[in-house]
Amino acid sequence: MHWTKHPECSHPEFSDRQRQMLRGLLMGDASVFDSGGRYPAFQLEMANREFLAYLSEEFGVLCRDVKSHRSAAEAARHSRENGANEDASAEDYSDTFSFNLRSHPGLEEFFQWYDSGEKVFPSDLELTPVVLKMWYVCDGSVKWGNSVSKGSMRIGVGNELENKSKLFSYFDGLDVSPRLSGWNLYFDHSDSVKLLEYIGSPLPGFGYKWRIDSKRDYLRLRD
Repeated sequence: MHWTKHPECSHPEFSDRQRQMLRGLLMGDASVFDSGGRYPAFQLEMANREFLAYLSEEFGVLCRDVKSHRSAAEAARHSRENGANEDASAEDYSDTFSFNLRSHPGLEEFFQWYDSGEKVFPSDLELTPVVLKMWYVCDGSVKWGNSVSKGSMRIGVGNELENKSKLFSYFDGLDVSPRLSGWNLYFDHSDSVKLLEYIGSPLPGFGYKWRIDSKRDYLRLRD
């Protein structure tokens, strides 16, 4: 990988699928930031190591090895020290891991999402199955009512709460009716079924988010 050490050498390009994956991940928990070098860098931190290993296979030489980010004990200690939870213990947290792409000129387009100083989704973003799937596994969850046996999808949109029309426009043509409440987009069960059919098969480590017809199966796979 001589291109990682010699900036004059051309970098391998992201495939169209990889760019779509990056869009969806960035709509979720991932971030693109100034690496201090010539090009931006990309990072995603989470507890689901199985999914990060899948990403590592998908991006190959373009990424670094998945590494431990913070242990549950370290997270608990940090929470106690900053006053967030004085009684925090390791049992309340999970070990987290980090997936990082090598700095790359192809990340410049995603770095532009931060031009305002905050992450802002492009208004012309196309919510392809790949983009939506990555967004869902990162920031999505299943909502179960107290007396309802069917689950429904919700996706966190905390950074875009003031852009309701833009968020809804992403779903134009998908025959669903999202609802914005609090920090999330909500979809009823029938719309959730449509969206899961649209995005296709589950991804490693997140199969439980597809089990919206059985809370028992959902909990069994999640835990």
